[in-house]
Amino acid sequence: MPQYVICAKVLSPTPMKPCLLQQHLHGCHQELKGKNKDYSKHRESRLNHSKLDHSGTFHQSNKAALHTSYVVALKNAQQKKPHSIGEMLVMPCTKELVRIMLGEQSTKKLDTLPLSDSTVQ
Repeated sequence: MPQYVICAKVLSPTPMKPCLLQQHLHGCHQELKGKNKDYSKHRESRLNHSKLDHSGTFHQSNKAALHTSYVVALKNAQQKKPHSIGEMLVMPCTKELVRIMLGEQSTKKLDTLPLSDSTVQ
């Protein structure tokens, strides 16, 4: 799907005419009229390092959290445990350990781990 690099809005394939893109720029992003093409290239490279979810909303991908999720899922599978154990047992225990050892600030980082049973399944 085409995506506007300034606001990460997903566009349908039909309005890809340059005049319609200019109209979007001048209508929605008036403060960026004087920016050069380097600004757009920079935004494009940042957008390429991010991804869209199934609903089309924009969010940054956290590779470390995803990798950790895969490691936990692999350990569960090697022990022949159900995939839901990650969300029900592993995550609460891990949060408690991190909260005690490293503090509340570090515990908040664990909320980005995708360990829900529907995600891992």
